[in-house]
Amino acid sequence: MSDTQVIGLDIGRSHTKVYSEYNGEKMETIFQSVIGEGRNSEKMEFKGYKDPIYITYDDIQYFVGELAEKESYNPIRNSSDEKDSYTAEILMVAALEKIAIKSKVKINLGVPYRAFTSKTLKDIKNKYEGARINVKNNLNGSSKSILIEEINIMRESDAALMYAINLIPNDDMPVGMVSIGFKTLEYTYFAKNFVYTDSLSGTEEYGVTNMLKIIQDNLMATGVTKSLNEIDSSDDYEKYKFISYKLGSEKIKQLICEKWTNTAEMKTFISGGIASSLNMGDNFIVVDNPQMSTAIGLFLVANIK
Repeated sequence: MSDTQVIGLDIGRSHTKVYSEYNGEKMETIFQSVIGEGRNSEKMEFKGYKDPIYITYDDIQYFVGELAEKESYNPIRNSSDEKDSYTAEILMVAALEKIAIKSKVKINLGVPYRAFTSKTLKDIKNKYEGARINVKNNLNGSSKSILIEEINIMRESDAALMYAINLIPNDDMPVGMVSIGFKTLEYTYFAKNFVYTDSLSGTEEYGVTNMLKIIQDNLMATGVTKSLNEIDSSDDYEKYKFISYKLGSEKIKQLICEKWTNTAEMKTFISGGIASSLNMGDNFIVVDNPQMSTAIGLFLVANIK
């Protein structure tokens, strides 16, 4: 058994997802992609949160996830594709604190189609590879020192597809994956014999945000003001979500048919946290555990390597 733990990490605009397996044990976690200043106050009630994240990193205290969203005076949401930004770095540190059980890790990091470049890989390696992460959990007092031994990148939609097909190429027909993100749709297409086709892959500027804005407008008409993130993380507003998700389902189906004209002759998979709430019909296969599919696929591929 290696002393190095392999980790699949998906830092999204809405949520950060991380998955690993070690010595037969499966580990996964998910939290909102929000960071903010942390503080220790006698007035705070951490026990009211399902899984609060309160860490110290580089001598700075941070709230992360739901705790940052609700308790930080200056919550910062991950709104860019960059995985080496200050925000992404803190989200990665929080993910490692939650899931790393070994002192050395290898990370397979998901990136959007347009960010899958040699420059991105170089920047990511320069920032993270060989770095030692010293992080303290301020809620239980434990500390971890984690060496990032190696880090690589992979297209998010490719990783989700690898999860959907369980790493077994479908040679007799084309396969495609549509990952529904917060702001974009990520397409990946493989022709027969599992040949990647770049001209039929890419990014579409449509995502969960478009559906949430409809809900937000309907709420404002009733005098209720909520941010998109608050609506996204809430279990309320079922009436408005039903209408918006119905329209969103149809929009996504039409966009896919514009991108891929041969959907009747291929397998088309759908992933992303919103996927289980949509009605995509019989021609599209919503993967099981759609929100974690990219993180698990990243791990599966890294584990083979």
